[in-house]
Amino acid sequence: EVVDCSAEPVSVVGLEATTITANGGPSNCALSAEGVFCWGLSDVPPLGSDQRVRRFLPEEVMGWSNPTLLDTGSINTCGTVMSGAVRCSGDNTSGQLGDDSEVEESVLPVNVEIADALEVDVASGGQFACARTASAISCWGSDRAGQLGNGEDQPDECTDDSATTYDCSRTPVEAEIDASTIEQMDLGSEHVCALQTDGTVVCWGANFAGQLGRLDGVDRPRPTPVEGLEDPREIAAGGDRTCAVTADRGLTCWG
Repeated sequence: EVVDCSAEPVSVVGLEATTITANGGPSNCALSAEGVFCWGLSDVPPLGSDQRVRRFLPEEVMGWSNPTLLDTGSINTCGTVMSGAVRCSGDNTSGQLGDDSEVEESVLPVNVEIADALEVDVASGGQFACARTASAISCWGSDRAGQLGNGEDQPDECTDDSATTYDCSRTPVEAEIDASTIEQMDLGSEHVCALQTDGTVVCWGANFAGQLGRLDGVDRPRPTPVEGLEDPREIAAGGDRTCAVTADRGLTCWG
């Protein structure tokens, strides 16, 4: 099948961006002084339609007043606004809007009960999201593999297309970790890793490919140290793998 593509960089028309986020899916979004703009295939169909919309030029996404942070997954977008509130839009089949609603989706961003987030991340394809504040890392949405990190059965149940029921939380739950020790976090499809101020990395969630740095293939619902890392300075998680940049500019990956 032949698809439109470009092997060379092309300029995005009519947009001066301060932050851009690409999710590995069929869309991109950018934060600018004017608001949030997205192009490509929309997270969800517009109201009154069952078809996702393909945008060939950046279009402003309504409901983002004075945005300050932004991150996108394949079917969700989350970010923060000037007031300090966290907001999410898109799919809600696993409660990943975080507003305690049972609607299937929302085109407009809704408020999540978290304030003053330092970092927001959305799992691409994993149907969950996390936010880091000075006092906590809180996650919401699917908990199939323990990726919410609080080590407990979640208050809600969700059901997938094959009628399989799994744990989920439609509101944020706090991961079992001292957020004051965290410098950075990143989300894979069903796992989370966090870099701590003491130079260690902890991960939780799915481990079927060793993405938590453990060879046993056992999922972890609580933060678990990654062994064998020497002086990591930055981490990146994606899909079923994790990587770290070390102080000597080395790169270590697992999963």
